[in-house]
Amino acid sequence: MTKIEYIINAAKLSKGSAALWVRYLNKVINENSSLSQTEVAEILTSKALDSFQRVILKLAVEPDNDYHRYIVNLSKPRKVLSIEERLQKYGL
Repeated sequence: MTKIEYIINAAKLSKGSAALWVRYLNKVINENSSLSQTEVAEILTSKALDSFQRVILKLAVEPDNDYHRYIVNLSKPRKVLSIEERLQKYGL
């Protein structure tokens, strides 16, 4: 399955769910890889995507915006503070 087929199939499966659409995008857009301009153009011509999904895809492939950074950061591990660390942080 190519990236294009994957994204078009993901668009069909995630209709009406922004969170699911973003998770699918995170699988192909990360620090190490992204979609080429020709792939994006081909995906955007598909009737499988609704207007919301098209806008999110356009924002997600532009490297210098907050939405792209959000999608890339989804795959990074997060530091979770323990209860003791939180109490110390807030002086309780």
